[in-house]
Amino acid sequence: MRTATVSVTTGLVLLLVGCTGDPAPEPTVEPTPEPTVEPVEPTTLTVSLFGPEEMLAAWRDVLGEYDEATETVQVEFIAHPDRESAMAFLDSGEQPDLFLVDRLDLGAVIEADLNQRVDGLLADRNVEFGDGYHRAGLQGFSSAGALQCMPYAHSPLVMYYNTNLIDFDRMRARGLYAARPGGRWNFAQFEAAAEFATRPRRNTRGFAVSPDLFSLTPFLIAGGGRLFDDALTHLAFTEPSSQAALEASLELLRSPHLTPTEKQLLRRDPVELFEAGRIAMVPGYRDLVPRLRQVEGLEFDIMPMPSIERRATVGKLTGLCLGSQTEDPELAADLLAHLISDEAVTPVSETGYILPSNLAVSGSDAFRQPGEFPTHPEGFIRDMRDVVHPPLITVWDELTTAVADLMVELLLTPLLDLEDVALRIQEASMQILAPHLLLDEEESADEESADEGAGDEDSGD
Repeated sequence: MRTATVSVTTGLVLLLVGCTGDPAPEPTVEPTPEPTVEPVEPTTLTVSLFGPEEMLAAWRDVLGEYDEATETVQVEFIAHPDRESAMAFLDSGEQPDLFLVDRLDLGAVIEADLNQRVDGLLADRNVEFGDGYHRAGLQGFSSAGALQCMPYAHSPLVMYYNTNLIDFDRMRARGLYAARPGGRWNFAQFEAAAEFATRPRRNTRGFAVSPDLFSLTPFLIAGGGRLFDDALTHLAFTEPSSQAALEASLELLRSPHLTPTEKQLLRRDPVELFEAGRIAMVPGYRDLVPRLRQVEGLEFDIMPMPSIERRATVGKLTGLCLGSQTEDPELAADLLAHLISDEAVTPVSETGYILPSNLAVSGSDAFRQPGEFPTHPEGFIRDMRDVVHPPLITVWDELTTAVADLMVELLLTPLLDLEDVALRIQEASMQILAPHLLLDEEESADEESADEGAGDEDSGD
């Protein structure tokens, strides 16, 4: 049966072949065309940053590596030497996608609508604000219930001191009221250290404080005073609490025995005198460190600004802002998230100029730099807790310029009428902060004079 079946089947196949004559044609298959891929032009993101050349070089490398690794983005780096030139660039109408801003300029940036809030975009990129970044920086760049710019770096104003001129262990051995290296101290301990370092035979003095508003503010606030009135119309140097704070500190800060002479200050500023070993202490921020390290033979450390009634200092803060007119906020936010990452912040921190807001980097050797001065760099981190953030006004430069000569008068004039100078500080600051109030006062005074004149004429009749 199996053989018969095979024979029948074979015969049918032969019959079918005989009927067609030629073999069956192969089916035609059309070739599939290769897909055409249009080249995608990368999006250009402009980044405006400012700082010393070493920092700019580190940023240039970071941005270059990002540019090479990201096919969708081409980074254009706009470098500025300082805060002023960076702000002039923004004021000219340029609108970078990302830009670094000093907190002193944040009020002006917000008012001009140059930035957009960054908290939502960075949260989408898993940025951990609470655990990953310093609280003081986040507070400093928050306004109107939003994080306006991402804090990048900060520093408290601290007191640098020459460890060859001030030795706290030797002071204690002599029974003097000495602080502990790297610890906190009060105003009396600060005075004792200044006295210890003042050696007329060696032509050294205890300290020098720059006669400017921000250098004086820590003493004003630590003494129980305040910088502004509640309405932000003037500097509050005339208020009783501020007068008491100034009286508590100016006697020492103006001491001709412990501070440089006016002749010395005309030749060299306080930092130059510190570098030359002529003064033992000078206030400064973290960005002073690389400069001091270049001075041969200078050994230095830091202490906080001395407390009086409380601990207080001022801070220098910078943040990265996302431009309000950026065409691709998602790509710009990607780059922002990268710039604040451990990987990108580390090489910038290694230049020595900044205390990063990134907590992982500020806790690493990239910031601490063991074996280098200052001996207690952790003091920068600790003292950020004492920073008092000034209000976000838009006229900081105009304000500090308006009172500059009066700050010099507070610290350097031989005879000081504190009430008179404080009143003139109030008037000068009001010219910048609330000139309309001065105009109202002048008009009221003119009206009163006119009324008095009319009254005199009536009585004469």
